[in-house]
Amino acid sequence: MLKKPSSWRVRVGTLRRMLTIEAPQDVADGAGGVARTWIVHDHVWCAIETIATDAGLLENRPGARLTHRILMRWRADLDASHRLRLGPRIFRIRALADADDRRRRLALLVEEEAS
Repeated sequence: MLKKPSSWRVRVGTLRRMLTIEAPQDVADGAGGVARTWIVHDHVWCAIETIATDAGLLENRPGARLTHRILMRWRADLDASHRLRLGPRIFRIRALADADDRRRRLALLVEEEAS
């Protein structure tokens, strides 16, 4: 029997953070424009790794920009219009990639803004 390489599997305990995937929903504001709201799309187990921090001014106030790599099981229904939430923390998706070229894992480059 052929045994699958360990690179095909995500080790138990690696995906230990439950994140909420949120999808944008534009709602008419009554004045001819739209207001963006976010609705829950799904919940998913992920691994989060901090890559870099960048201190500076965000929206004219002191803050930091944090870049993370998020790893999850493969899913085809996610794109850069979605965002992820972990409690009060918001992660905006900057890039997505097939982590193992087998559509088993999805790697996301995300940005979190912290004040």
